[in-house]
Amino acid sequence: LMKANRTLYRNIRKLRDDRYMTITVLAAHREGRFVFSGLHQDIMVHRHGAGAVELVDTNGMWIGIFDDLGGRVRDESFTLAAGDTMLLYTDGITEAWRKGTVKDYRDPGEAMFGEDRLQELFRSAGAGPVDGIRAAILAGLEDYDCADDVTMLIVRRTK
Repeated sequence: LMKANRTLYRNIRKLRDDRYMTITVLAAHREGRFVFSGLHQDIMVHRHGAGAVELVDTNGMWIGIFDDLGGRVRDESFTLAAGDTMLLYTDGITEAWRKGTVKDYRDPGEAMFGEDRLQELFRSAGAGPVDGIRAAILAGLEDYDCADDVTMLIVRRTK
């Protein structure tokens, strides 16, 4: 993450731009343990035993803003038990707007797809097959306009 940040920072400055990037970097370890760093969307974990969705906060730093992220990022971790499922997603899903709503006249609480709706879909479909989770999320988005990429990664620990 530190190397990616430094490279991105220097290239942004060469372009004389003020962009940044959100990213969470994950490393999979033994026994279902994941170590991560960065700042992007919260990580959703469907806990098989409880049938509930846990939100794992990403508390890092955007990259491309500072040359050195020293002291601004740290490694954190969580563990998937057998049967647990992790959902990583982009904001193209949560920031989709209900079709037919008019910008500047829509209520985000009602018209935006949002994290709560995604979490509820994941909770209800989370115990089913991974392809079914993906299908449920895509079906939930059918009545929404997506202005950004719709990207998700669904990982289930089987053993």
